[in-house]
Amino acid sequence: MLGIIGKILISASFVTSLAAMIFYFISANRDQESTLRAGNWLFAAKTTFLVAASGILVYLIFQHQFQYYYVFNYTSLDLAPRYLWSAFYGGQEGSFMLWILFTAFFGFGLMKWTRKPYKAPVLFFLTLTQVFLLSMLLGWDIFGLKLGASPFRTIAEEMPNAPFLQSNPDFIPNDGSGLNDLLKSPWMMIHPPILFVGFAMMTIPYCFAMAALWKQKYNEWIGPALPWTLSANVSLLTAIFLGGYWAYVTLSFGGYWAWDPVENASLVPWLIGTAGIHTMIIQRKSSVAQKSSILFAILAYVAVVYETFLTRSGILGSSSVHSFVDLGLYNQLLAFMLVVTGVGLGLFFWRYKEMPSPEKEAKILSREFMTVTGAMLLLILGLVIILGTSSPILGKLFVENPTPPEISFYNDWSMPIVMIMAIFTVLGQYLFWKKYDAETLASALINPLLVTSVVTVVSIILGDVRNLYYMVYLFCGYFAVFGNAWVLVRLTFKNPKLIGGSLTHIGFGLLLVGILASSAYNSVLVDQKTAN
Repeated sequence: MLGIIGKILISASFVTSLAAMIFYFISANRDQESTLRAGNWLFAAKTTFLVAASGILVYLIFQHQFQYYYVFNYTSLDLAPRYLWSAFYGGQEGSFMLWILFTAFFGFGLMKWTRKPYKAPVLFFLTLTQVFLLSMLLGWDIFGLKLGASPFRTIAEEMPNAPFLQSNPDFIPNDGSGLNDLLKSPWMMIHPPILFVGFAMMTIPYCFAMAALWKQKYNEWIGPALPWTLSANVSLLTAIFLGGYWAYVTLSFGGYWAWDPVENASLVPWLIGTAGIHTMIIQRKSSVAQKSSILFAILAYVAVVYETFLTRSGILGSSSVHSFVDLGLYNQLLAFMLVVTGVGLGLFFWRYKEMPSPEKEAKILSREFMTVTGAMLLLILGLVIILGTSSPILGKLFVENPTPPEISFYNDWSMPIVMIMAIFTVLGQYLFWKKYDAETLASALINPLLVTSVVTVVSIILGDVRNLYYMVYLFCGYFAVFGNAWVLVRLTFKNPKLIGGSLTHIGFGLLLVGILASSAYNSVLVDQKTAN
């Protein structure tokens, strides 16, 4: 009975979300306050239905109702209560529910804080994404067309031809399959929620960018969108570090990053979101980079949806060790990706010519040039990673069973890009706060360059670094640390509130040095290819 109620609640949530989207669309077109209020009420009803459905699923999990396939598949009687909570989002259906819930809760924030003319179009696009995500949970069968996979389907519905059900249609297992042992970790309890907070927050800059294109207001959207983008990036970065630490203590003898598609699913949106943050800051400072800011806001969410498609549709097959079980959602996920990408980029290029452009080209030694160029490097790195992640799909055009790229592909392409980025973090910070010509900039960089050189030489000697490539990499990482530290010290005395940029760039430099230090001395203990 509870399962039936859960299905009804999800269906009601989908229908009310669809209705809210229609009312928001009308309000955005006609500027009607009444339809906006109606949309808000429907949005609240949709969220209420989904919260109730989530509560029922949690109840079924804690009550060990193994007649439901989701409960049977991800829990067991001996599973600790804390891991019963994580079982809620341990599978595709539950993780979709969590993602939708976070997005819905942030939607209430948008209702409260967003102002005209952006409010209705922002909520329209937010609800559009909710409609697609909710459709993944419906479990409807429309004339043989399957729409979504319900978390409340029973074992009998999932496996109608199973022999044990043929002999006993009312069969209920005594115990469940249990949660994957690798997921029984405190880090994996908090990693997925933080990741989906990031995914949900990354929806909002996309919605603001689309609203800006719709209403042809290309500057004011930056104010409300930038805090959401920053928060999304913090969440994604936290999730990346938590996932890396989980892998470090659980998998592969201390490995923390393997360029797996699921790992890349959080990294690529973070890279593009970081690019967007930089161009948004420049746009807010000097009213340039309007096109870049809108494009990056769109692409960051497109990356979220595309990586979701790759890891949840089953298209990668065994290319990822983390991919979700295929629930037959390929067509729905493909439609979601095509709509988000097509509408986003389509409206962007339609409005492209009317969007303001700089009256004159930025000088090379200017904060605008350095920041936008750095943002483009982040985008290029993201595209390289997407290309590598997608290679098993692209490879099917040429061979029958393509293999995913080796880790060396990602390392060989990413290292030169991040080295250039490290240098740009210093140049960008110097030029952001003060105007320099080539001579005065070179003079200002003498001290950090000297310190960088000394520390690099000492590290090379102590670490017995023989690879010239690694030496240059070390120099670039240390230059990002000490060059930005010089700016940080100067800003600390002038206005400590302004040190955020230089502080994060110092962290970036330390990260580069740490990656090299933790991976350059790896040795193979067991060759998996020869061990089998």
